[in-house]
Amino acid sequence: MTLPSFWQQAWDEAEPRLREWGELWRNATVDPRVLRVGQLDAELLDEDLVQVLNEPLSKALSMLNSSLKSKLGPELILMIRLTLYKFSLWDVGATYGAKLQDLRYSVPNKKGWKLAPSGLPKWTLGAHAFMTVIIPYLHSRLRNHALAHSWPDAPSHDRKRKAWNLMNTLESLHGTAALFSFVVFLWNGRYRTLADRLLSMRLLPSKRLASRQVSYEFMNRQMVWHAFTEFLLLVLPFFGSRTFRRTYKQLTTGLRNLLPTPEKSSRSGKEVVRKGKYFSLPSDQCAICADNASFNLSSFANDPGHFASGLERSSGQQAEVASEEGGPPNFPITSTYRASCGHEYCYYCLAGRLLRAVDDGDDGWECLRCTALIRSCERVTAVAPSEDIESDDIGSEVGTSSFATDISFDSLSSES
Repeated sequence: MTLPSFWQQAWDEAEPRLREWGELWRNATVDPRVLRVGQLDAELLDEDLVQVLNEPLSKALSMLNSSLKSKLGPELILMIRLTLYKFSLWDVGATYGAKLQDLRYSVPNKKGWKLAPSGLPKWTLGAHAFMTVIIPYLHSRLRNHALAHSWPDAPSHDRKRKAWNLMNTLESLHGTAALFSFVVFLWNGRYRTLADRLLSMRLLPSKRLASRQVSYEFMNRQMVWHAFTEFLLLVLPFFGSRTFRRTYKQLTTGLRNLLPTPEKSSRSGKEVVRKGKYFSLPSDQCAICADNASFNLSSFANDPGHFASGLERSSGQQAEVASEEGGPPNFPITSTYRASCGHEYCYYCLAGRLLRAVDDGDDGWECLRCTALIRSCERVTAVAPSEDIESDDIGSEVGTSSFATDISFDSLSSES
C-alpha cells in the first residue's frame, strides 16, 4: 500500500526537522533546580560547626589566661575555618553543611587549570578561601585595632579618621552588593553568596536523583523528650526526696537481713575496742566540731600549705597536743549531750548529724569516736556541789550528771 503523493511529500519535508529536534533533546542539559532552603541551611550548619569547635578552645585559653581569649580570638577562628576549608571544600568539593544537604560545588572548568583533590580548580578555591576566610579575619582585626586606638574620635583631617570613614564606606558598599546578590539568589536560586557569584561557584545536587523527603526523626525525638521532661516536672513534686531515700534504705535493709551473715569468731575472749576517727581526742572536746574544722576550706584559700599540712594529721591529734601544753581546748563542748554510745557532743552538732541521718534514710549516725550506731541522745546536767563538801572534792562532784532523754532517732523519723 503506497501513501498518496502529498502525504509522502509532507513526511519528507518534516523528517529532517524531527531528526534535529531529537538530537537537540538527547544532547540538551537540564539545569538542576536546587532548593534555596537547602543552600541556606548548609551555610547555617557551617557557622554552627565553627561555633561548636570554637567554644571549648576558647574556654581552654581562658583557663590558661583570661586575656588570651580576647587577644587570640580572631586567630583561633581563622585557624578553625582554614582547617575546615582544607578538609571539606579543598579535598571533597563541599562543606560539611553542604554534604549534609547532599550538595556539592560546581565550577565551569577550563582547560589547562590545575585541579585540587576535589576536582575544582585550585585558583578558584584559593580565591574563594581568600574572600570567605582571610578577608573577614583582616576586617575583624583592622576594626578592633581602629576601635582600640580611637580612630572614630580623631579629628576629621586626621589620617586615622579618613581611614575609618573609608572602611565604613567599603562596608556599606559590600553590604549593598551582598543584599542585591541575595535578592537575585531568592529569585533564581543560583549563587548563594557574593563570593560564589563572583567566582561562578554553584551548589548542585551531589546525586543525579535528589531526594526531597524531609526527615522528622530529630523532631520526633525532641518532642518525646520534651513531653517526658514535662511529665517528670509534674510528678516529681508529689514525691519528697526523703520518701525515696527512706524507701530505698528499707529495701536494702530488708535484702541485707534476708541474706545470711557469717558469724564472727573471736580468738580471744576479750572485747574488741572499736576506734573511730577521733578516738584519741580528749573527752572534753567535741569530735564533730573537730571534724567540721578539718574540712574548713577558708584555711586553704588563705594558706594552702597550712591546709595541706593540717590534713596530714587529724584534728584529734592537734587537740591532744594543745591539751598537753596546758592551753584551752580547741573544740570545747557547749550544751553537752551524751549519745547512746556514751560519748559526749555539742547539742547543735549531734542534733544536726541525727537530722541529716534521718533525711538520708539511714538507721542512725556513726559515732566519730567508737563507730557505734547512735539512735538517741540524752542531755547532761551538772549537779551543783553541796556546801559541806570540801573544796578538793568539788571537781569530782561537778563531774556527776543526771540524764533525761531529749532526742530519739525514732521520734525524728516519725516527725519527718
